[in-house]
Formats: sequence, structure tokens, C-alpha cells
Amino acid sequence: MSSITVGPWTTDGQVVFPEGDSANIVAAVRTPKGGMRELFANAYLMAAAPELLEACERMFNSLAAYLDYARDSLKEQCYAPRESLELGRAALAKTKGE
Repeated sequence: MSSITVGPWTTDGQVVFPEGDSANIVAAVRTPKGGMRELFANAYLMAAAPELLEACERMFNSLAAYLDYARDSLKEQCYAPRESLELGRAALAKTKGE
């Protein structure tokens, strides 16, 4: 998969585009059955995608480092967070087409 359009992105409520480059459309949002309110909500969610992706990657990396520390230094096994970490990593991979 090729890389995403570099963020941050913004929206006018109907079109998502890189900040400062409204001619480079990332996505156009169609009016859903939920009407204009839902249209704007979807557009804002899409515009936040690059920042959400970066934040999630940082969170998962921090959690992985902590879990490795807990395992190696504290001799504790952290199964529930490790499972959550793997689910999150799978979701992030899906956003990248992996």
C-alpha cells in the first residue's frame, strides 16, 4: 500500500484536505441517512485520522515497552494488556493496508 497523504488534515464539513492545501482533496463525504449532522461528524473524524494514527502508534509503542520492562525487570506476566496491544496493532496494520 502506498503512504497516506501527509497530515494534518482539515475539513470544511464536506471535503477533507491537508491543512493549507484545499485543492488536494483527501476525501469527499456524502450525506448519509443521518443527515448533515452525521456528515459533519464523519468529515471531522476523517480529518483527525493522521493524528489519531500517530497517537495510537505512540501509545502502543509505550505500552509495549512497559510490558517488556514488567516482564524482564519485575518478572510479571501481563497477559490482558498484551492481548489488547496485539488487537490494537492489528487495527493499526489494517489502516495501513497490511
